[in-house]
Amino acid sequence: RLQGHEPQKLNIDIRHAAASLNSMSWLSLENMPENFRNQSMTRIYRCGDGRFFHLHNSFLDGPVVANHLGIDEDADVATIAQAMAEQDAFELEKALIALKVTGAVVRSPEEWLAHPQGKTLVDRPVVEITKIGDAPIESPKAEARPLSNLRVLDLTRVLAGPTSARTLAEHGAQVLHVSSPNLPTMMMAEMDTGHGKRQVHLDLTKSEDEARLLELAMDVDVFNQGFRKGTLDKRGFGPEAMAELRPGII
Repeated sequence: RLQGHEPQKLNIDIRHAAASLNSMSWLSLENMPENFRNQSMTRIYRCGDGRFFHLHNSFLDGPVVANHLGIDEDADVATIAQAMAEQDAFELEKALIALKVTGAVVRSPEEWLAHPQGKTLVDRPVVEITKIGDAPIESPKAEARPLSNLRVLDLTRVLAGPTSARTLAEHGAQVLHVSSPNLPTMMMAEMDTGHGKRQVHLDLTKSEDEARLLELAMDVDVFNQGFRKGTLDKRGFGPEAMAELRPGII
């Protein structure tokens, strides 16, 4: 309606919508590597104290976790389950935190609300909208697709961020995914979330690549990033700096 089109009726296949939430599992690839779908490490296991624990083979975490458990990184579910049965859940969580890898005890709602992270998040909304600067209103132009005039820089990785940018692309946005040649990637995630995007590699430790990102950022509507807080601020790409560089940016 904002673009002057007549309202439309949408029919959504619930099965397809549900499948899209785990779309990476439905990927098919010719000459697929044997371990392409090997996700034995990424699942919930019971520990020796009866508590459940969520292991996660994220990027380079798998070998570190496997070494701590005393098993091979390609171990099957039965082998991992046997190793986990010898663990105390909370002691394992402390150990993995010290190793700076992923893994957590499965907590009840009450336990989560008593946890420091739960206490921090309980009063915060699921989505926060924060004004970072002033800018004139930009009205969308009439196009065939809702987001046809939207230009997006996507600096996110793995699933959540790239999926949000993929959704924008599916509605017509022009999305450029910016990744680094220095960071590990997940082939399955790259394939699943890359639909409708262009791709470029930039190494922000190089001044010429940092300047190129700055040039690109001046001509976009959305800057989508998932770096730790403050990481991009140090390079001049924090929210306030971006709002000054390109007033109206999201």
